[in-house]
Amino acid sequence: MAATFALHLDHDGVSLLHLAEGGAEIDTMQPPLATAGLDDDDFDAQVGRMQARVAGASGGEAAVVLILPDSQILYTRARASGLDREADEGRVRNALVGATPYDLAELVYDWREVDGALEIAVVAAETLDEARAFAEAHGFAPAGVLGEAARGAFPGRPRFGGSPPQDAPATRLRHARSC
Repeated sequence: MAATFALHLDHDGVSLLHLAEGGAEIDTMQPPLATAGLDDDDFDAQVGRMQARVAGASGGEAAVVLILPDSQILYTRARASGLDREADEGRVRNALVGATPYDLAELVYDWREVDGALEIAVVAAETLDEARAFAEAHGFAPAGVLGEAARGAFPGRPRFGGSPPQDAPATRLRHARSC
């Protein structure tokens, strides 16, 4: 399911954004297509109009990439092994032990090796589940989940599942479920 729209979820509201060609980046030259504040009296109606806009533009299915705010993501780093991807994966896992209140089995992470360092982005699996449930409850079809990665917190946007193209796949430390 290819998405050309993104739903940015934040603590104070939701914004509908247009994805640039390729589907992994936001068209930063354009303002949000629509916004809805959580404290707005007609929040559900506003989100419903967003869903209708996406469904209308895509021929019926309201596929969106969900974007999580940085406040829901832990960005950290570890030293690369200098060996191979498998060794680096082990270093990433070790770096996450005790870094959050969650067990490793309850985390989803993405990482990239940059100049001898492992840049890591991690989110609680329950946060992803809540984001997907919100989108589905409002008629959207989640096609992937990305992190906001503002202010250079991560090289590119961390990917936490789904179909947006990416050079490094997200890893779920429990049985993977499709987005």
